[in-house]
Amino acid sequence: MPDDMKEMIMHVTLRINQETLLMGSDNGGETGPPVSLGNNFSIFVHTDSVEETERIFNALSEEGTVNMPLEKTFWNSYFGMLTDQFGVNWMVSMDLGINQG
Repeated sequence: MPDDMKEMIMHVTLRINQETLLMGSDNGGETGPPVSLGNNFSIFVHTDSVEETERIFNALSEEGTVNMPLEKTFWNSYFGMLTDQFGVNWMVSMDLGINQG
């Protein structure tokens, strides 16, 4: 990890209510396009199944750019990142249960 990234925030979550989370992170650049006004945010979609995760991810990435393919992560999620055809950044994720990871 480069020295300039060691103090960055990978992930933070603030619960607004039962259904709504405000999530944030610093942009390291290697996980997506360079930051410019209008692309400095991502919309996060949380799903309940692998099938739903793949359906949403594939639909959004059509004619767009996959920045991180869907894969199992070290934080026990099935997760991917993309930029859609309109330049909107998306993160799609499903929590993997203990028996699914």
